[in-house]
Amino acid sequence: ALNYFWAEASEFLAISGISTGSNISETDMKKPRILLIEDQHGLVVKIFNRLLKTGKENVLLAPSVDAALLMAGEFRPHAVISSYEPIGHISGIETREKMKEISGSSTILVSSEGGEIRIEDGWLDIHVKNQAESVTKILDLINQLYLDNNLD
Repeated sequence: ALNYFWAEASEFLAISGISTGSNISETDMKKPRILLIEDQHGLVVKIFNRLLKTGKENVLLAPSVDAALLMAGEFRPHAVISSYEPIGHISGIETREKMKEISGSSTILVSSEGGEIRIEDGWLDIHVKNQAESVTKILDLINQLYLDNNLD
């Protein structure tokens, strides 16, 4: 019933010429667009290796910060994943600010120490064990935290 209501409301708004500001389909809601940025130590590629091998359209790998900044305008990622030392002329923290300006997306910075992966987004700081299911759990977290915020 709720899906029917939103479909009817969206159609009514479109007929009236009113933009809802969000053209995100239900498929997009289930698959957040993620932009990965390669780093100097290969950490991002190492952590998200399996995800990259799937070749899914909702995940892109940028070879540098410069490329990522160019890609972000058109790709409109829900989340960007980088390390503190991405390949390019600016740091991970500066990348976060630029991405927010360009696409409004959140940038998650990852680092690794010992057997742990650290995921940091300014207000969020999580340490997880580097295990096979860690990437799936990280992606679930991205879906819950960042995708829902982009639907406003």
